[in-house]
Amino acid sequence: MPPVLRAALLTLAMPIVAFVLAQACIYKMDSTLRDGLRRQYPKATAEQISRASVADLDKAGAFGSRELPELYFSLRLLRNGALITGVVGFALGAGILWAGHATRNRRDLLLALFRPGLYLTLSLIAVLTLAQAVSAAFALYFFETIFVGRVHFIFMIGVVVGGALAFFAIITAMLSVLKKAEFRILGDRVTPEQQPALWKEVDSICQQLNTPPPDTIVLGLEPTFYVTESEVTIGDSVHKGRTLFVSLSYSRLLTIPELRAILGHEMAHFIGADTQFSQRFFPVYRATFSALAKLSSDAGHISVAIARLPALSFLGFFLQSFATSEKNLSRARETEADAVGASIAGASALATALVKVHAYGSAWREIIEGVHYRNEEFREVTNLVEPFTAKAKSVLPDDLAKVGEKELPHPIDSHPTLAARLASLKTDLATASAAVVLPTEDGAAASLVTGITDVEITQSAHLKKLLVA
Repeated sequence: MPPVLRAALLTLAMPIVAFVLAQACIYKMDSTLRDGLRRQYPKATAEQISRASVADLDKAGAFGSRELPELYFSLRLLRNGALITGVVGFALGAGILWAGHATRNRRDLLLALFRPGLYLTLSLIAVLTLAQAVSAAFALYFFETIFVGRVHFIFMIGVVVGGALAFFAIITAMLSVLKKAEFRILGDRVTPEQQPALWKEVDSICQQLNTPPPDTIVLGLEPTFYVTESEVTIGDSVHKGRTLFVSLSYSRLLTIPELRAILGHEMAHFIGADTQFSQRFFPVYRATFSALAKLSSDAGHISVAIARLPALSFLGFFLQSFATSEKNLSRARETEADAVGASIAGASALATALVKVHAYGSAWREIIEGVHYRNEEFREVTNLVEPFTAKAKSVLPDDLAKVGEKELPHPIDSHPTLAARLASLKTDLATASAAVVLPTEDGAAASLVTGITDVEITQSAHLKKLLVA
């Protein structure tokens, strides 16, 4: 079922039930009144009887007691309230749908709408969840009172309590989104004095692109490269400004031209202010996904789970709508950055580098899982990069041709598929994979990192402690 339809059905279900039950009670009261009038006034015409209602007779002062009119008007209030919550829910869904389409190719609009839209959505679904649960409970109460003559209070209390607990769960999720997201990097911050060759290479690329060099370079084991201007935590210290993450494990597998092409790609994100966009957008974006996961996984009574369904559906629909916009924008930025990387070291170098990072990344997940579950294969390994490179070297040429539709995992942005990126470089997977070679020790990008083996061993020991803790 499409997300928009699922969100609409779940959001409108309770208001529709409450509206129908309240309207049924109103109809029953008016019908009972008309039956009494027919017996009391047999000479009255059918048209006169059919126009009679509790509201009309109350205006004429026909009731000696206020009990019946008050019940009638309570039902009308409940019916109208259910209608209002349904309309508000529908309007919220329509607004999310519009915002998702409007921001497809507008980064400025995405920044302007996402955060306030998120807070508005969370606030409204919290109120709607509670209001709909209360209205459904009261509608059931009146319906059973009028039609059944017996009220199941336990069920109704469960619905209200479930709605209240769901309300507080959504508020808690909203507060968690408001908290500042932490961006922690596992690795070592290195200075130009510690890693002169690597810094010289980065400086050279930045001069070619006429952009300032990063404030911080971090060496880490994780097989990825990225840049960010978000505040990052490295070890026990916090760093601001431009940060570049360089992968030690991939440095063993990439040639120096391939590394230059990737670094050119990453520096291009600074030129296009992509990192500034990520700095403002992605902390809230990541926190929202975390809040959704927490809201989904929180244990509770079945009534709470039912009351949370519309909220989960709406929040998921909201994120998916904006995720589509983010993905379109990110992929366009990645294609532009690829062009810059190709201008630094050549399209062929970037193409083979992309094939490598798409093909070899999964080997790292095997190693991490092996260490975490104390696999004997990795228990005594002191340098986790060694089994990573061994697994990468065992990848057959035929296997390289199967990674064309893979998307590159990334901590900040979405990436196009490998096939799409190669097409933008005027090549294809067959050509690029045929050109892939593993570098000699002197020709590897690792030769730019002073004391790389010692750094890998130290970081491997730290990572193993984290994984088996």
